[in-house]
Amino acid sequence: MATGEQNSSLTGDPTPLYIPTLDSVVNALSVVTSGASVTLDETAGLQNSTATPSPAGDADDNDILLASLPSTFSTRLTALGAGTAMGAALSGYTGAVGNTGSNAFSVTADPGATITNVSFVDSTGALLNGVDSGLDTLDGTSILLYTDTSNDNILVGRAGSASGAIVFAAYIEETGSPLSGGKIWTVEYQPLKHPDATNPDDAVNLLNKVFIGAGQDAEFSLANAPSGQQLFLMFTTAGATADANGRIPGVSIVVTGRDPLDQSASSAAITSADTV
Repeated sequence: MATGEQNSSLTGDPTPLYIPTLDSVVNALSVVTSGASVTLDETAGLQNSTATPSPAGDADDNDILLASLPSTFSTRLTALGAGTAMGAALSGYTGAVGNTGSNAFSVTADPGATITNVSFVDSTGALLNGVDSGLDTLDGTSILLYTDTSNDNILVGRAGSASGAIVFAAYIEETGSPLSGGKIWTVEYQPLKHPDATNPDDAVNLLNKVFIGAGQDAEFSLANAPSGQQLFLMFTTAGATADANGRIPGVSIVVTGRDPLDQSASSAAITSADTV
């Protein structure tokens, strides 16, 4: 997911934000990373291309003032007892006047459908519930990942258990109307243990641990369905059209009777069982 750097003012090569997608190979619903990263540097003060234009290991950070955190995010963190934050970062943020960060990902619905939700999930698409981040606190305690049960746009990393102290948190700021993407905010409460203590810009991340999930709402109309007794009927979303290969992309449904005839096991007429 996001990248964190050690306390530093030296050069380094931090790993960029990485949000694997939960694309479907069957339909058009997709979540795609934009290339905008979010890197939080543990050094005191802001580290970004405006505040620290050199060296390169600091210029590519995305630190932002804690006061800039979205109220939905900060209010929920307060309710969770997160404590006093060390620093925050926003995807694509440069520190330049008027800069408000950039989308970390975009999301596209199937034809005729509308995106209704994005969330932090694991590799199976389920909300994170104790997944080991692979990161540790300074004393070696494993940091476990949890999607917030009150707001699935919020992710918290806790020390050791579901009741452990919050070490860091992340938030998806949804963008677009209708929803079409999101910026990612990160905030840190404790320094992280880094594998290379000799490199002040040593970076750690949540690669292959945290994913972005998306949900959509699609409506189907049974208008103009042929009359009679059919074994099944197929419907697509409104506005769906065939591609060059004659296939209709997007979400489709198949409607059958409650207990239809199994034609693989019987040569009886389909009307001998439930039809539509």
